[in-house]
Amino acid sequence: QRMSQDVTGAKAALAAGGWTVQNGELSKGGKSYPVTYDVYNGYPEWVTTAQLIAQEWHDVLGLNVTVTQLGDNAYSDADSKGKFGIISDTGTWGGTSIYSDYVQYTSTYDTPIGQAASGNAGRFVDPKLRSLLAQYAATDPTNTSALTTL
Repeated sequence: QRMSQDVTGAKAALAAGGWTVQNGELSKGGKSYPVTYDVYNGYPEWVTTAQLIAQEWHDVLGLNVTVTQLGDNAYSDADSKGKFGIISDTGTWGGTSIYSDYVQYTSTYDTPIGQAASGNAGRFVDPKLRSLLAQYAATDPTNTSALTTL
């Protein structure tokens, strides 16, 4: 089943952030930014997904998205050092709890772009998420009612 799109909302979010689309590129403050989507070529489904997303963004938003297929070393380097526009990644580490998936977003894993990160390749920072993770880490894992109220 096809998901519905909120094209008006997407365009409004771009505009609220001061972004426009000019000649197929994102533009802000008089500067243009080409959009690149780096994807690991070892997973054909990731490549296909990236190509479909790029086509959709072109059709709906007018963005020209360059999909770059990267081999093992180039992908690992780009991903760990934050040297990408958009990148396909699993985003989670797996494990026995939701905390083990999201622990990479704690300040422990903050790494400047250009240096190899052991987690949080996108350098995502959100104070509210970090506060919730700290509460989660301090909660007895057997107290499931407390965990569901965080």
